Amino acid sequence: MQSREPPDGGPWRWTSGYCRRTVRGTAARARRVFNRLALIRGAVVTLQDLIEAAYGDQLDGGPLRAKNNVRVTMFRLRRRGIRIRICRGRGYVLL
Repeated sequence: MQSREPPDGGPWRWTSGYCRRTVRGTAARARRVFNRLALIRGAVVTLQDLIEAAYGDQLDGGPLRAKNNVRVTMFRLRRRGIRIRICRGRGYVLL
């Protein structure tokens, strides 16, 4: 994952050599979720793994609605044009 700060000090831009997409101004949680998907592109990543990626730095494991928050994050990434397949009952796959 390559990150760089724009010269004007604006929002972070980050790209992945895996999917060749640029995602701008995304929250840190979305970056961590995307990174987890990009590390094992093409393989199913469980919802629990994505929750761990998003909230692993919190001792309590994240908010009570962590599952819903990660699902919303996935929806927002897909809306930005990142190709993510939902495998019902199993997880998500970055295409």
